[in-house]
Amino acid sequence: MNQTAAAFLAAGIVGIVLLAVLICLAARGKARAGTAKDGRAKPVKAERSGGSGKSGSGTKPPSRSAAPRSGKSKAPAPRKSRTDDGKVPQGRTLKTQDNFLPGGKKTGSTKERPVVVIEDNGKNELAVVPLSSRNGKDRTRLKNYQQGQSYYKHYVEIEDDEGKPIRINEKFKENHPNMDVSEEDVKKISDTVLYHSRPAPENRKKMDKFRGT
Repeated sequence: MNQTAAAFLAAGIVGIVLLAVLICLAARGKARAGTAKDGRAKPVKAERSGGSGKSGSGTKPPSRSAAPRSGKSKAPAPRKSRTDDGKVPQGRTLKTQDNFLPGGKKTGSTKERPVVVIEDNGKNELAVVPLSSRNGKDRTRLKNYQQGQSYYKHYVEIEDDEGKPIRINEKFKENHPNMDVSEEDVKKISDTVLYHSRPAPENRKKMDKFRGT
């Protein structure tokens, strides 16, 4: 082989080697590009629940208003028309007339008069205190009842105009529970009429008779 042929052969071998190297580098570049592209894949969006006309479970998230609210007191339970044992509860008001009460019998007044029950002796007999819409002698204002427009008289009544025990009947009709006097006010009324009023001694005698003591 002469020198010219040898030179051509060497050049050809070098060219083949360079071509192989280029092909190898190109293949590696494509592989790297594919890996980088996969690494930048977009995150999958979370499914929306309850969307109209869109894919999803179709279940709406629970309403905020349905969750129990903390820190708020419950509304007071409505007062019963009677206690569990059938007694007329303290604070219940009755509708009567002045002439059905011992004091009103003398005047003959037929004016409608509310009275509040302060005690039941267990025989369906009631001790009551008359209420009034006007201030006057031996009366105290009920600040928290009927917007402060009512007063209670300092007298306890346990009998009607005929000397019979006061009961729920035609003379004394029970009002709706929404007209009840509060338990706190009943305690104040009882304390006043029995211990801090001019007729207190006579009222205590009536209550002793009422209680059978």
